[in-house]
Amino acid sequence: MVCPRPSLLIFACGALAAACGTAGSVSGAVTGPAAAQQVPRTPVQAALAWFRAIDAKDGPQVLAAFAPGNASATSWHAWGPAAWPTFSAVRCKGGTRTPTTATVLCTFSESQAPSAGNPVGFWSVSFVRAPHGRWLIDNYGQG
Repeated sequence: MVCPRPSLLIFACGALAAACGTAGSVSGAVTGPAAAQQVPRTPVQAALAWFRAIDAKDGPQVLAAFAPGNASATSWHAWGPAAWPTFSAVRCKGGTRTPTTATVLCTFSESQAPSAGNPVGFWSVSFVRAPHGRWLIDNYGQG
């Protein structure tokens, strides 16, 4: 059995450590819809992440929270992030849930915003589970 030379072993360990450090910082820097799709979430976590994206004025993340074809439910996003409401004291709790659908009730304090009309204090958010396992918003509102 031949033992590797210490200098080669040190070099290999250093290269591996550098690659791990780079991979960690790259994955930590990934943002946007791709990052959101990598993290499996419960419906409650998905709802809270959507509110955080609205408050952060992150349009791509707001739209990525919706099931394909349902992003039009956020027609207010066309006004631009500066006109979006902000939400404080957001609390969400799970409602009904099947393997492919779920509802979440969220209460909050909504700021006055031209894109949203009169502030409200709660929304019911319905979700569908995408084939990759992520919960996506199907609809929301006070109904």
